[in-house]
Amino acid sequence: MSKYSANCRPVVAIVDAVSAGALVTQEMAGHYDLIHIESDVAVNALSHPRFHKHHFKAFYHWDRSQAEKCLEQIALHNPLAIIPGHESAVKLSEKIAWSINGDGNNPATTALRRNKFLMNEAVGRAGLKTVKQAASDDPCVLKNWFRQYGQSKVVVKPLDSAGSDDVYICMNEAQVEDAARTITSKINIMHNRNEKALIQQFIEGKEHVVNTVSLNGKHKVTDVWRVSKKLSVGRNLYDFDELCPPRAPETERCIAYTLKALDAIGIVKGAGHTELILSPDGPKLIEVGARVSGAANPEAIRIATGSDQLELIRYAYTCPESFYQASERYQLIRPLRCVHAIASQTGPFSHAELRSFLETLPGFVSAVMKIAEGARLKPTTDVYSCPAAFFLTGISEQDIAQDYVRYRQWEAANL
Repeated sequence: MSKYSANCRPVVAIVDAVSAGALVTQEMAGHYDLIHIESDVAVNALSHPRFHKHHFKAFYHWDRSQAEKCLEQIALHNPLAIIPGHESAVKLSEKIAWSINGDGNNPATTALRRNKFLMNEAVGRAGLKTVKQAASDDPCVLKNWFRQYGQSKVVVKPLDSAGSDDVYICMNEAQVEDAARTITSKINIMHNRNEKALIQQFIEGKEHVVNTVSLNGKHKVTDVWRVSKKLSVGRNLYDFDELCPPRAPETERCIAYTLKALDAIGIVKGAGHTELILSPDGPKLIEVGARVSGAANPEAIRIATGSDQLELIRYAYTCPESFYQASERYQLIRPLRCVHAIASQTGPFSHAELRSFLETLPGFVSAVMKIAEGARLKPTTDVYSCPAAFFLTGISEQDIAQDYVRYRQWEAANL
């Protein structure tokens, strides 16, 4: 545990401020002094390409064997808020916030917000439609479940990871067994050993994402996206996401389901990133992350809606009056598409080369580079091997589609 300097302004603590947590950092840095808490040494924030060390006045490594001492040191800063920056931070940030400030999401129910099996069970108990599922550390048990389930396609994944880490679409018993053995033999990207694998019904329908911010159980919807994917060797790769009209019937159905799901898993304060499938018989949950969206991008989303999840996060944690005054639901000012880069080549990744091409597209707004300049590209297989994401807007969806086609053509030859 170490400090860089004393704080002089009100303090906000961010746990694991990597990836989307870097955007939380930027949102808070102009208003507050920041301290960083690393939940596990495996996070290795100081070496992460999306970590803004210069914004933090103090840096702490959480030591489970000295938890009380860590809490005492953090409490000395009298933090106004403790915010998770990444999925890996959810458990610890809830524990610290409850211990120091006595508010936020109850750590006694954190498992409902991390364990996908328990999460779906809780949502089902609330009367919402859910997928059929089972969890086991024995691949034979999961094979038997697949056989008895009797459908042609299932999803096998870790219980408590994130993104598309080891998420497999399986169509026979051998694939189920291979996926289960792969999952239960390793430590996931949240730095936890996979004790079990989860098998779930594959849901036909369009995937949607609903982003929210909550305070004292009051939920506000900041953006809803319709997700398009590409199937590649048993893995679904993110292709692009389109911002949905806020009052469209499909959006209404997704929002109504999500607000009940947030209550069911105990999100009373902070961000919610809910993924669901709009199936023929209604929405069904994939999972909820109690943290900001990995596709958060203030510049682009504020152009399209006038606000965004990060702004409302700042309000919820530090300025409740502004949170309550904000609209219950976003408005759609301009169409917006988030495009996920899909690499097919190996070699050094050039930020400048990609950005130079993107700037030739009339609708290009902004980009997030997800791997470091010069880092070696490898073919994209999941969220964490996606090298970049960028946003396109225009007068119409047709304008955006033209830019998208031009990009994919360039990508095929250059990335």
